[in-house]
Amino acid sequence: MPVSRESVLETLRTIKGPDFEGDIVSLGLVSDIFIADGKVFFSITVPAARAQELEPLRTAAERAVKAMPGVSGAVVALTFGEDPEQVLRRPQSRQRDVGIDRRA
Repeated sequence: MPVSRESVLETLRTIKGPDFEGDIVSLGLVSDIFIADGKVFFSITVPAARAQELEPLRTAAERAVKAMPGVSGAVVALTFGEDPEQVLRRPQSRQRDVGIDRRA
């Protein structure tokens, strides 16, 4: 069974966000999902000042996706865009699906 964007997002919902508030998908931190030949590529947006501190979050997300059936590899990048600290402070209803690639 081929890997889908939805199955990747479902797996990533198990990864707690920074400060253990919500998961990285619900917090709008996952973006640019691309799937090709069983390989999954995506980004997690974090504040630049916390990038080193949040490396374990990237590692956990990569490990979770690599363990999915049908996935032959995963590459996860920490990116710096809209400050996720501001996203985290927004009411849940105002948080948005930040740049998720809908082609996969």
